[in-house]
Amino acid sequence: MSFEQRETSRYHGSPANLFLFRYGENALARFGCTDAEQSQVYDGVNYVPRSISLPEITQSSQLDQQTLEITMADTNEIAALFRGFPPSYNVALTVYRGHLSEETPDWRVLWTGRVLSAKFDPDDNTAQLSCEPLSSAFRRPGLRRSWMVMCPHVLYGAQCKASREANSFSVVPSALGAGYIDLPASWVSPEETKAKFVGGLVEWQGPNGVVLRTILSVTSTRLVLNGDTSGLIAGQSVKLSIGCNHQVDDCKDIHNNILNYGGQPFMPGDQPVASSSSIYY
Repeated sequence: MSFEQRETSRYHGSPANLFLFRYGENALARFGCTDAEQSQVYDGVNYVPRSISLPEITQSSQLDQQTLEITMADTNEIAALFRGFPPSYNVALTVYRGHLSEETPDWRVLWTGRVLSAKFDPDDNTAQLSCEPLSSAFRRPGLRRSWMVMCPHVLYGAQCKASREANSFSVVPSALGAGYIDLPASWVSPEETKAKFVGGLVEWQGPNGVVLRTILSVTSTRLVLNGDTSGLIAGQSVKLSIGCNHQVDDCKDIHNNILNYGGQPFMPGDQPVASSSSIYY
């Protein structure tokens, strides 16, 4: 029987769903689970049985307002990504539908999009993921390019093109806190260089994938981060990447990336027509 026949049959259908989550830049940063009772293998990914439910999917003309609510146990590996602090990367989701009554199930893409947030219910130990379809992003207007002196590019992003590897090094923190890490006294020299790490990145390998934090402020030996240090254990090394003030001096002197500078450094500071002008015609 074909997939369509089994999908509409009362007796010959045995539907099951595969949930493929991707949560990082690495191709291996993925997790597959299924609502079937046994593990399923599809396209090189092993989908392990988990307690997870998928609501009835309906189609609407308002795709940008339609969300998918998936309920799973709060101990699920994906739910753990959202506990305490949002994940460092977008969590993409693809749902496949197939029928286990077939010898080799014909898995079809049922839904694709990304996970927006997670809501935990301590009463029944569940987590509810709010997901939006991929089509909703197609209808959103893109950000406009601003005419400004400072560079608008995201540091180490596709438009910036600065080499992150050339401005990064590994170090083992001497102490960990809720939103900071302490480093050895000689973690970098000279002393003036430490201020250049403001706006930079701290990266480490957590139990659920790569964790990325932005450096908010730097003292002599302490880096204050924009999130917690979950997944980082004592004695584990972190990757530090230097920041940028998005002006010509850092772009040229630190990152050697002036050819990709996105700002307008020669923009005049005074407007030719100001509110204080008294010109009469």
